[in-house]
Amino acid sequence: MSVLNNQQTRGSIFKVNMMLIGSVVQGLAAYWFWPTSKEWWMLYIYSVLIGCAAIATLIQALRLIWQIYHRDSIFGEYRKKGGE
Repeated sequence: MSVLNNQQTRGSIFKVNMMLIGSVVQGLAAYWFWPTSKEWWMLYIYSVLIGCAAIATLIQALRLIWQIYHRDSIFGEYRKKGGE
């Protein structure tokens, strides 16, 4: 594995971890904003929007994990053929 590929992988792993942490924080915020009475009905909207953002961030993180895995498997095939 070359140094450049290793640095790219570390940056990608860091990005995935930050996205997953962000998704958890957004999910906790959505749970925290959920109102306990009907008087605070506007917080339902905020809570649902933050929850949707948490789900979207989670999907992005999972998609990035799949892209990294796919890229590494392609690099592995090239290494088996003697590309480096």
